[in-house]
Amino acid sequence: MFKRDNHQNHKYHSIVERLLKNLEGHKPRNQFGHVGCQEALHVLRSALTLRRQHGMGTYTIFIDLAKAFDTIDHPTMFQALEKYGVPQDCMNVVKKMYQNCVVRLQIQKKEVRDILYGNGVQQGDNMAPILFIYIMMAATNTLRHQLGKEKPEF
Repeated sequence: MFKRDNHQNHKYHSIVERLLKNLEGHKPRNQFGHVGCQEALHVLRSALTLRRQHGMGTYTIFIDLAKAFDTIDHPTMFQALEKYGVPQDCMNVVKKMYQNCVVRLQIQKKEVRDILYGNGVQQGDNMAPILFIYIMMAATNTLRHQLGKEKPEF
């Protein structure tokens, strides 16, 4: 994780806020990561109850994205941000954060090794879930487009 001074913290939080504002403009209907699990569960439970009351069959798919945050390809992430109109100055900051990323491995305070990595969002970073939502929004929109359906049939 980065160590930032107060000026860098202010700039960083400004970028996070701008990414969120841009994301809200796209109204991701199939993502709940930005509102929380409780609201997502409420919406799902309400929809299932309503469909059951009207005698409608319902099918759901739950996908466990194990290690999802670790597998995000950086160039793909940048393409998703660009696709959804993230301002160029924000893009530049995010690209700089993910340029030449290194994990420092130290074993029992003896051996130190730097490992370059090009996948994954930075764990523990407040921006990581937001970046992940952009990736998932691009993935689901791509899948919807490839299936040829803009709206699911019920």
